[in-house]
Amino acid sequence: LLQTSKRVEPYFVSARQYRSDDKFTIVLLTYKRTATLSTVFDHYCKMPEIIDQILVIWNNIGEPVPRELLNCPCKLPVTFLEQKENKLINRFLPYPEIKTKCVFSLDDDRLVSRKSLQLGFRMWKAYRL
Repeated sequence: LLQTSKRVEPYFVSARQYRSDDKFTIVLLTYKRTATLSTVFDHYCKMPEIIDQILVIWNNIGEPVPRELLNCPCKLPVTFLEQKENKLINRFLPYPEIKTKCVFSLDDDRLVSRKSLQLGFRMWKAYRL
C-alpha cells in the first residue's frame, strides 16, 4: 500500500455563467498533426448552429501556432490554448474559455458527421444530470 502525505483534490468547476444549452464547445487535442487541422476546421466550422466554439489544445510544446491556422476562415471562434506540458489530461481541464455546459472532446484526426453530432447533442440534452 502506497501512502502519501500530499492530499489530492479533484477538479471542481465553480458555477459559471454559460451562454446557453443550445450549442456545445469542441475541445480538440492536437500534437504533431498540424497539417490535418485545416481539414478539421473546414469540417466543423460549417456547423455554427450547434457548435459554439472550437478550443484547440496545442500540445506542440515550444512550437508556435502557424499563422495560417491562426487566420483560418471560420464561422466559429477558434482559440488555441498553448500548453506548458504535453499531457493527454490537458483535454479534460476546466478551461475558463469554455462557455457552454456541453463539451465534445476529440482528437485532431477525427471528423464526426453533422448527423452524429446532432444526435449525440440531443441525447446529452435529454439525459444530462
